[in-house]
Amino acid sequence: MLQSSCAGTARTPLEIFEAGARSWAAGRRSLIAMIYYNRGVDLLADGHFAEAIAANAKALRLDPANKTVRGNFLAAINNWAIAPGPARTNCLFR
Repeated sequence: MLQSSCAGTARTPLEIFEAGARSWAAGRRSLIAMIYYNRGVDLLADGHFAEAIAANAKALRLDPANKTVRGNFLAAINNWAIAPGPARTNCLFR
């Protein structure tokens, strides 16, 4: 067993590996979520509301605690809802 300078915190190599693997997986999900988020920002800026909502929904599923992603998701829905007629022809719910 590995020894630590802090009492009561000794961990086996397997525990250390598993903790690292969980951290890596969470970091990877957050990175992928940011890719979808950035795509959603670009789509929203171009007025492609349905696609922006879909991209941000994917980002939100990957990183549900991210308040920035949630805000952009809600902004996309809001902007789609108040857009003039032609922008709303790409219906979300078919």
